[in-house]
Amino acid sequence: MTSAKPIHEMKLQAICDILAETQEGLTGSEISQLLEQCSIQDLETPQRGVPNNAFIMRPKKSKRLYIALSNQQKRDNSSSVIYFFIKAVMDPARYIDNQSLYDSRLSKLNVALSFTGMKLTEANEFIQVKESETLSDAQKLATNFKTKLEQRHIHPTILLYCTPELVINNYFHSVFEASKSVAEVIRQKSGLSSDGVELVEEAFGIGKKGYPILAINSVESETEKSEQRGFKNLVMGIMGMFRNTAAHKPKISWPMSEQDALDIMSMISLIHRKLDDAVKTNI
Repeated sequence: MTSAKPIHEMKLQAICDILAETQEGLTGSEISQLLEQCSIQDLETPQRGVPNNAFIMRPKKSKRLYIALSNQQKRDNSSSVIYFFIKAVMDPARYIDNQSLYDSRLSKLNVALSFTGMKLTEANEFIQVKESETLSDAQKLATNFKTKLEQRHIHPTILLYCTPELVINNYFHSVFEASKSVAEVIRQKSGLSSDGVELVEEAFGIGKKGYPILAINSVESETEKSEQRGFKNLVMGIMGMFRNTAAHKPKISWPMSEQDALDIMSMISLIHRKLDDAVKTNI
């Protein structure tokens, strides 16, 4: 990243509080490793010629990180090193076994970063956005998206999966979470425990006895059987396109426009309405 103007102290502190929070934040050893990786002087690392006992008073993680980053941007007269450090923290390879932590950390970071006029994408690149002045500004994107969903009379279950944090992060995350809600409802209504396309096939496939486990109609005529098969294929398409794709990668770089997200949410809403009326058969 090219030289960038220094980040205000309060905004930098908010970023450090997120990165080093008690529950989900970086550990002390991770902070040491990442600061060294980014060539940032660590308060806890004694300088040559300075006695070790000068570093006995160890600050809390957030304060320690803030001091290191603040001092570095003062030396550089630029915040570039801070953005470089954040990219190192959010390297997708670090989250192969913990996507939920990545999602949570990125969502919180992007709210804080919006006050600096920046946003971190899933491709781990920074883009410039309109600088937020209030918390409501930071969450306006999510509010507008939810309003548009409500105008489409989206199924209420969908709205539960469109939190401000998710939408600020990326439209894809809202779609991904909404697709997971479909699988959960199918499991609840069918009593099955599988997931993805396997779950959909087991629940809606017309078996040897001529009936599925979950039926969206009486499945008597060929027209009704065709509708049942078509619905099964529709749900399998959603699972294959979003649910399974994201579930098998630590982080997926998939830019999605608001229009695409709205259209896909409408499709998932249709699926939920059909599921509301689906009946478990006695096979």
